[in-house]
Amino acid sequence: MEEQSRYRLILILALSTWLAGGTCALAQVDTSGFDLKNHKSYLNCSVETQVDMLTDVEWHVFMCGGTIVGSPSIAVVNWKDNFMVRINVPTLAYLDGSIPVTIRIDKRSGISGMASWDSRSRWASLFDFDLAPSLLDELATGGRVAFRIGDEQAHISLSGSDDAIEDFRSRIRP
Repeated sequence: MEEQSRYRLILILALSTWLAGGTCALAQVDTSGFDLKNHKSYLNCSVETQVDMLTDVEWHVFMCGGTIVGSPSIAVVNWKDNFMVRINVPTLAYLDGSIPVTIRIDKRSGISGMASWDSRSRWASLFDFDLAPSLLDELATGGRVAFRIGDEQAHISLSGSDDAIEDFRSRIRP
């Protein structure tokens, strides 16, 4: 019986060491390819500048939601003077390609279009460069944004969006 307890203890120690080593190894690997610079939170929204590690190209991101792992979010990205609207629904399982998207702020009329879906990141991207600036105006004055990607629907509080958008716009002005 004593020998069985000793083997159990050795097995537990070996497993603990293996898990700790694996956790440390995972913590040291970052596959994002960019550094975060000047991240600021405004209640449920945030703004940050991301810098590509290979080219030093900067882009700015305004985002609401996503405060809890696995929660939906909406973002406006400014990259090389172009805008992109991105929506994330982590629970959506859909193949890569085009997907219908509808965005509605408060009780205002909705905006619909086709987005490019990336199943790995679970982001739908709208490359309508005229949409983003007007959407920012709407988001800054709204209380809630609801959206549908494919068959999945979610909503996000826009608390703090006005201050976050003011910060975002100050970063993209020349």
